[in-house]
Amino acid sequence: MPAKNLTRRTVLSAGGVGLVAGVALLSGCAATPTAKAKSGTVVTKLSNVPVGGSFNVDLDGNGLVVSQPTAGVVTAFSSVCTHQGCKVGGRDGVLHCPCHGSEFSISTGSPTTGPATTALTEVKVAIDGDNVVVL
Repeated sequence: MPAKNLTRRTVLSAGGVGLVAGVALLSGCAATPTAKAKSGTVVTKLSNVPVGGSFNVDLDGNGLVVSQPTAGVVTAFSSVCTHQGCKVGGRDGVLHCPCHGSEFSISTGSPTTGPATTALTEVKVAIDGDNVVVL
């Protein structure tokens, strides 16, 4: 049965909604692959991660930001901002998104300044000798 009153505007609007939904689903997928890295994988040398700061790395094709909030304590999160997918990096003791100004705690990955409202995806890491490794 043919649709009645099907206009160009209706078709384009429906396509736009589908596109937005698809991008949202893909954005969500982009933030999680680093969480599946193999245990024991070396992420970086501990000396690359300044105390009170962070260091961005590529782990198996996925962006990761490793922080050392205090000496001897390391954390790691996906570097994909949960707002719109831009790459976050460390600045002044926080993880900052250059696209829209969101900031995240280097300790917890939780947003401290919006527009992001969701924490960065955590990747469990530890110090093993001179290296930071995935748990």
